[in-house]
Amino acid sequence: MHSAAPVQLAAELIDLPSVTAPAEVPQTEDILRLYEGELTPSDRDALERLLQENPALAPALVELKDALTAAFGPDVPARLEVFTDPEDGSESVEVLLRLPRGLTEQTRQAFNTVTEFFFLAPNHQAVLGWLTLHLDYPLPSHV
Repeated sequence: MHSAAPVQLAAELIDLPSVTAPAEVPQTEDILRLYEGELTPSDRDALERLLQENPALAPALVELKDALTAAFGPDVPARLEVFTDPEDGSESVEVLLRLPRGLTEQTRQAFNTVTEFFFLAPNHQAVLGWLTLHLDYPLPSHV
């Protein structure tokens, strides 16, 4: 579905998918299946609504999932949530990348690579403000 564009990351090579528009626009059901297990029922309903409001979200979510899988492996510990801004009531999709063992330099570099690759792509400008990516990891305890 996507061609790979190699990106140098430390001593490893990550093959990130291309950022060209997919041949077929993914449907809401495709996105829900892709992120199955990473959504609560209320987030699922809100995501369906957001996908209707902003059709550019669907292909962006597919490409983001592909990029995260390329950088962190097929079992990437990500969770998708719909965030409602308490000030203005606007909604956005947040992808939380959970790192149970903490943040390493390699993980930070991979995250930065995915972020730059994804959010600086010209065809993702339509989802800025609608989609964010965050790291979620335990802070080191001070002894």
